[in-house]
Amino acid sequence: MIFTKLTYILLLISFWIGSSATFVHSAELIDRIVATINGEIITQRQLKQGKGIIKERFGVQDMIDICILTQEARKEGIPINSQLIEERLSELEEKYSQTELETILRESNLTVAEYREWMERISLRDGMIYQKRIQINEDVRVQEAEVNDFYLKLKRYLDGFSDSEKELNEFYQIHQEELEEIGKAKIAYFIVKDETIADKIQKRLEEGEDSALLVEEISLGSESFREGEINLRDIKPYLREAIVSLEIGQASKLEVKENGSFWVIQLKERREFLYSEHKDQMESYLRNKKREERLQKWIKELREKADIRII
Repeated sequence: MIFTKLTYILLLISFWIGSSATFVHSAELIDRIVATINGEIITQRQLKQGKGIIKERFGVQDMIDICILTQEARKEGIPINSQLIEERLSELEEKYSQTELETILRESNLTVAEYREWMERISLRDGMIYQKRIQINEDVRVQEAEVNDFYLKLKRYLDGFSDSEKELNEFYQIHQEELEEIGKAKIAYFIVKDETIADKIQKRLEEGEDSALLVEEISLGSESFREGEINLRDIKPYLREAIVSLEIGQASKLEVKENGSFWVIQLKERREFLYSEHKDQMESYLRNKKREERLQKWIKELREKADIRII
């Protein structure tokens, strides 16, 4: 029962802290000091709270960052979202008695006062970051050449011609539902030993004959003809090259020396990654990426200016 309750509380806490670091302080507790940031203390107890609630590898640097950002928020006059904090606390009080809530929080080395303070500092942290993002956004510009370069790299990746770079993978994960069909193609292909027959098949296909009817006319065996959907990222490079060079309905002849056969491939359908359809998404992604890079640079500058003493 306690485990279930604890899980619920941690989920609520996660709503506030995401995957970022936090800092809590209780004047009632005496604890070993591990660092000071502009005179503000970080203790061993706070590190243990971070490891239990946020991530196992939560460390001093994570604590330093949240401390620096909350200090900057106070300088900038960022308000605490007290209404939202009270709403979250009310939700807990309605669900659990005071004794139950204290027990559950104690499992994570938290008092009720610390929990409230934690949420207040996260509110300041989030408010500061939100304000800074808005300021940075006003100055961020993405050139058309940057979008075009990103498009060419992404198109090659989706067609299976290159391994995914970090930014390409991020973009794909964000828009996976829209992009998962790109890179797939429906093809009909013939496998024959005689090049003369291969040439005949290619010509007849390009004249508009139906591939299935052509199988019967030329009396090919069942193993000589296939039709279906493939993923360009899953096939051999020479087949991929041949398919992406085709227009819908076109056919291409390939000599496959490894088994002494000739392949005639006809492209039936293909969903391509079109610049016009995804330009706004790519531009938005690149703008956000620049904004986050500048945000991290700003946080790094705050660290460099701060009086940080690790004990």
